[in-house]
Amino acid sequence: MSASFFTRTFLATYLDKAFSDLRSVSLADGGREQLMFSTPVGEIATREAVTAARDTSIMDAARIMSRRRVSSLMITERGGSPSES
Repeated sequence: MSASFFTRTFLATYLDKAFSDLRSVSLADGGREQLMFSTPVGEIATREAVTAARDTSIMDAARIMSRRRVSSLMITERGGSPSES
């Protein structure tokens, strides 16, 4: 289930944006490209990052991901700051 969710989400969000950007590139404009890969993350992200504490078990992380319908988690230290490792 999570693999198909990730695939659908990835295709809908990122590839559709990339193909749309590629189609809108204007050769008359000197080939200046505004592709997905140069777009700020804030313009693509549509919701808050989902986090899990560093000591969260894999089983609990999978439950969080399933419940929140996300394909990844940001791992955090105590206090909520992102983990460095």
